[in-house]
Amino acid sequence: MKKIRRGPKTKNLQLRRITPGRAPRRPRWLQGHARKKWESLVPQLRDIGLIREVDVDLLAAYCQAYGEFMDLTELITEPLIKTVKGNWIQHPGLACRNAAYKRMLQIGKEFGLSPKSRKDLDCLKQKAKESDRTRFFVNRHLA
Repeated sequence: MKKIRRGPKTKNLQLRRITPGRAPRRPRWLQGHARKKWESLVPQLRDIGLIREVDVDLLAAYCQAYGEFMDLTELITEPLIKTVKGNWIQHPGLACRNAAYKRMLQIGKEFGLSPKSRKDLDCLKQKAKESDRTRFFVNRHLA
């Protein structure tokens, strides 16, 4: 009976933190408002240690929902539109905008982008304690 030789475990299976100073790559398909949101959020999440390489797709989905929300907000000038027959109806883009907003809220909770979800994230508290200790000891050592 032949033995099946297994190769080394891939590094992709490990959860690796993004090291400070190194940001994950932005997906190429993010454009406009979504791209700007990515570029503003990633450094903040990286600095507090809340983003890992495996989180890139989820963060991209958040940024895409934000981009859709902003695009539709700019598009919708009036919440009601008049039909050809003269009836007033809700703008069709409002349902899409509201759906994008709901997706933003759901995904944003995962990254601590709301006050309540930030409170629930223990890693922020630990990071703050570590940075206080580091600041104290580093300043003592340098003095």
